[in-house]
Amino acid sequence: MKVSVCMVTYNQEKYIKQAIEGVLMQETDFEFELVVANDNSPDNTDSLIKRIIENHPKSSCIKYLNRDTNLGMLNNFKDALKVCKSEFIAICEGDDYWTDPKKLQKQIDFLKENDDYVISFHKVNILETDGSIIEDNITKVPEEYQTISDLAKYGNFIHTPSIVFRNVNFSYPIQYAITPAGDFFKQMLIAEFGKIHYLNEVMAIYRNGVGVWSSKDYLYRIKNTLVMFIAIHDYFDDKNSPIIGILKDRIDTFSKLIDIEEITKTDYNKFTEISKMELFRESLALKNILKRIHSENLELNLKNKEVSKNFIR
Repeated sequence: MKVSVCMVTYNQEKYIKQAIEGVLMQETDFEFELVVANDNSPDNTDSLIKRIIENHPKSSCIKYLNRDTNLGMLNNFKDALKVCKSEFIAICEGDDYWTDPKKLQKQIDFLKENDDYVISFHKVNILETDGSIIEDNITKVPEEYQTISDLAKYGNFIHTPSIVFRNVNFSYPIQYAITPAGDFFKQMLIAEFGKIHYLNEVMAIYRNGVGVWSSKDYLYRIKNTLVMFIAIHDYFDDKNSPIIGILKDRIDTFSKLIDIEEITKTDYNKFTEISKMELFRESLALKNILKRIHSENLELNLKNKEVSKNFIR
């Protein structure tokens, strides 16, 4: 098997059929499988997936993982990824969909011919909640995008339904367990193994405002992005990585975007609980944030939304 497509879903009965059909329509000169992991959805997601498996002419390539209990988004994805044993892995979540039947072929051809690249991604269009499809106004691919340093510096400019990567031997560190959004952390882990390729063609649709992350408000995403960067910083700090300075700058940027009056008791408990974990007890980044929360002179600064857009996806 050349490619495993990993698709996680929860309560996506409105979208799952289009997501699966976008994968099954792929035209390739290699074999691929679709691993669908349904996280115990209480809606009709399960019955719709089973109907596709029963009736679609290409359904034999589907491996269906129907969870008996809800694992949570991160654990559902981590477990589904373990099932993906192919040389390459693609991702399409259950509320997004692919639009180009040659998508996989184009990306796999590039990765096969360029051993020093580990990730391939491409342009997407955005489907808004009113049904309109527009050009991507969520991310901006920087001129420099090929290295892990670029990814750390410019943030998450890779839309999830666009990514294909080599099935490299990366493992999830303990820091991953506290991250509120796993996509960017995962990309950073993979990018340790090679360069990043960008294909400037629209081959997928990202649904805005329907997923857990994109439906949250700006302040929620800022605060949780801050937690994510603390976790990523501590992972790379343990490895004495040369990108640690970039990550420290990111943490400083996001800590300055939060006003002390907007830190709720729940937020404060989240930070303090992280600080009590053995892993983060000596985290300088976390100590600075806790100090900043207590500062009486913390200034409200939400003027950098455009600069921060990639980071808070």
